[in-house]
Amino acid sequence: MLATFQLVTQLSTLASNLMHHGNAPSAGALPPLRIMPFGDSITVFECAVNGYQSAADHAIFSPLNETSGQNDQGTGYPYPTGTFFVTAHGGYRGFLGHTLAGDEGSAIGPVPNSPAWTFVGSQFDCGNHEGYGGETVGWLANRTTAIMTNAQPDIVLFMAGTNDFFWPVNDSHHGCRTPACLTARLRKLLDLAFAAVPKTTFLLSTITHINEARCKFYNTAHWHPGNCPSDMQDNIIAYNKLLPAIAAEYVAKGFDMQVHDVNAEAQFVDADYWMWGIHFNATGFEKMGNAWANAIKSSAKWKSRAAAACPCPVRQPVPSCCADQTLE
Repeated sequence: MLATFQLVTQLSTLASNLMHHGNAPSAGALPPLRIMPFGDSITVFECAVNGYQSAADHAIFSPLNETSGQNDQGTGYPYPTGTFFVTAHGGYRGFLGHTLAGDEGSAIGPVPNSPAWTFVGSQFDCGNHEGYGGETVGWLANRTTAIMTNAQPDIVLFMAGTNDFFWPVNDSHHGCRTPACLTARLRKLLDLAFAAVPKTTFLLSTITHINEARCKFYNTAHWHPGNCPSDMQDNIIAYNKLLPAIAAEYVAKGFDMQVHDVNAEAQFVDADYWMWGIHFNATGFEKMGNAWANAIKSSAKWKSRAAAACPCPVRQPVPSCCADQTLE
């Protein structure tokens, strides 16, 4: 009994010391907002410079900024003219993370007057996420219950649908050749997402437009996909126009959902696209990250969350947001 009392006393003292030195949150502190990027390869990207490059491409991309007029391993298909050097670690997620963190360089600690947050998801490439290269909304819907249940996100960043319109066949896993087909897949995913985590904030992006001229060379990629279907861009545009009405349906049911038009915000130009016109260079990913940051910061959940707690320890270095506070 004495040993138990001594242990409890020691733990109590330790907790008191932690509180005094600012290493533990106050009783009223809220946990960080759990933000989950969710989608296809545009969500994934990689923790690499020129992440779309393969070993087979090394000779072509040497130097990396000279590709005009070269062919893919003698196939006879010329690459589009342009500079295709990607430095976007984690795609848009890297740029988004820096924006939400304040990107204050040498600043220490959380950004003043902003909620604490963290990326969540079972995948990890320059941060946690739930991005799956090459997959469709139909495929993602079949895994949504497990993904949402495991991650328990406060905010979902959903961008997908490119692959549904890319595959030239209609089947449950791959192609979905009409906007009506894809909206049915989206509704299934949304129903499952809100059933698993009813209080989540679901931020839905429009599908990014493709660069049609470059996508005509997609079969020159080292994994030899087909070229983009002739109706792909028209399907993307038509589908995107349906999204605000779909979001309104779910808001009317009491769920928290918003749509943002990444194409209108980003105003993508040729230089923003990666070589084959579906994925993006660093400038395109940066624009995408900014669009997501705007969507997050305009959400009611972000605005309503109390400012990030900033514990101010006696020892150095002092977090930047504590600069104007008097330390005990």
